[in-house]
Amino acid sequence: MINSRQNNSILHRFREGQLNFDPTYKYNDGSNIYDTSQKRRIPAWCDRILYERSDKCKSQLFELKHYGRRETVFSDHRPVYAQFDLQVCIIDREKRGEIEKKLLE
Repeated sequence: MINSRQNNSILHRFREGQLNFDPTYKYNDGSNIYDTSQKRRIPAWCDRILYERSDKCKSQLFELKHYGRRETVFSDHRPVYAQFDLQVCIIDREKRGEIEKKLLE
């Protein structure tokens, strides 16, 4: 979990999977070696996926199945990904529009 989220009301709502993978930044371009430039940046998890479960749809199924990184060398970052099992709530956009219009009147 993100430590700073406790001090930030916006991030407080969100969750994150366990960081059970190596840091995603900063690599030497096109390699698997962490930064050896003059700056010698400390490896970090700069690329993250935060998610929020909506209570609006009361979905029975919302489960993070996997959170990890891809082993590609096209950048100085490693991309992260998340896989979820979930049910999708269908929203009647016409009815939603009518309700929003009434609320704004």
